Amino acid sequence: MQEQNFYSYPSGKIIICGQTIYCYFYSQKWFAHKRRKDRAETKKASDPLLSFKRSKTNTERIIKCNAWEWFGDDGQTFLPVFLTLTFKENIQNLNIANREFSKFIQRLNYEVHGEKKAKLQYLGVVEFQNRGAIHYHIIFFNLPFIQNVYDIWGNGMVDLKGVKTMRGLTRYLSKYMVKGGEVGRLKGRKRYFTSKKVLRPVVIKDYFIAKDIFDNLEKRLEYKKSFKIDFIGDIDFYIYLLQNKERILDFDLDHQSRMAIESEINREREKTKL
Repeated sequence: MQEQNFYSYPSGKIIICGQTIYCYFYSQKWFAHKRRKDRAETKKASDPLLSFKRSKTNTERIIKCNAWEWFGDDGQTFLPVFLTLTFKENIQNLNIANREFSKFIQRLNYEVHGEKKAKLQYLGVVEFQNRGAIHYHIIFFNLPFIQNVYDIWGNGMVDLKGVKTMRGLTRYLSKYMVKGGEVGRLKGRKRYFTSKKVLRPVVIKDYFIAKDIFDNLEKRLEYKKSFKIDFIGDIDFYIYLLQNKERILDFDLDHQSRMAIESEINREREKTKL
């Protein structure tokens, strides 16, 4: 008799990214060791398009976790800003470019905060121009107004501007993210990079908590989709968008759900203390 490789009950999880809540329901739950074995046996060649889509999803979720989530000493929310950095020289070596970028971040941190401790939070991507030159496109989540970025960079042109919509933020980086032919230049590196203390999505893998969220956030439903994936089965996927300054803990959740969610949020916040 063939070994049963999944539990007979459904499973679920939620992913909290600021005011965006993702909810997944799975038709079956696989044993972890069996799942890894099955996937290894049927592993296919890496698909650059799928890799790009995963990177795009990750960047969008990090943006939603951090945009308008950082506050100054006066209690006011920082406006996320776009920054493009270019080299006046045709620098094509990524190691050299990354060293210059790291030095820039150190100088910028010191200029803003007057100390060497890294406090600026950001997410960025590298763009390769047709001539091979490297550009950086960065979203800063807690950068105050500053006029001398050009001098602090010191390697070429800069373009700095604020943004007021989440849609504009998520579109900005994906527009420049490496998709196909140039991905070889990023071999062994991610398509995006972040500061160490950015907020990350809070993931809770629990069917009953996911069901509690589902029951409470019906009126906040933004998107839903059902699909099927090999080795996982049927999946129901929902996106909820909270309004104004709502938080997930503002809703009438079950006590156990509330405790688990609050614990995971606090754990993530603790990692990002400056």
